[in-house]
Amino acid sequence: PPIANTAAVVTTVSDDYASGVLAVIDLATWKVGDNVSTIPTDNGVVSAKGNVYLLGRYGFDYVRVYQGSNLKEPTTEFSVGDGANPQDVRECGGRVYITRYGETQLSIYDNGTWLLSGVVDLSGYADSDGIPEMADLAEGAGVLYVALQQLDEDNGWVANGGEVVAIDCATATITESWAVEPNPSI
Repeated sequence: PPIANTAAVVTTVSDDYASGVLAVIDLATWKVGDNVSTIPTDNGVVSAKGNVYLLGRYGFDYVRVYQGSNLKEPTTEFSVGDGANPQDVRECGGRVYITRYGETQLSIYDNGTWLLSGVVDLSGYADSDGIPEMADLAEGAGVLYVALQQLDEDNGWVANGGEVVAIDCATATITESWAVEPNPSI
């Protein structure tokens, strides 16, 4: 069953940035549940359509999927590629899209097998370092919006621009793009 709106899934980082923890907070009592799982210090958590996704970011480069309210152990864990640095996850059109900050392609995974089923090439939106720096995702009415931060890693992470790209989830094709302020978030 989906996670009820009575709990929040949070991540924490230790004082020395050596480890993190995935935990649950009861929103009625604000009681923090037992630490569910040890996780890397650079992580993110996304809840979507009954699943909780734990993103092991820079240097870890994996996604763990927890289904329903069982956060004790993931139903699957898979790599998104060395140096990929996953940033966000959205389910759209029956597939799972994952932004990878260090790559030029938006990954598409089958949400039953969790195998890579395709990509959307965003290399045409890269800045001078060759990477578009895919960050946040938002979904609405079968369209996925991707924030491209366009940071120049070679010159101290300077913002060269910013774009938002719209992707049709049924066809996994880019339908529109907009130039926006530098370093956008959705």
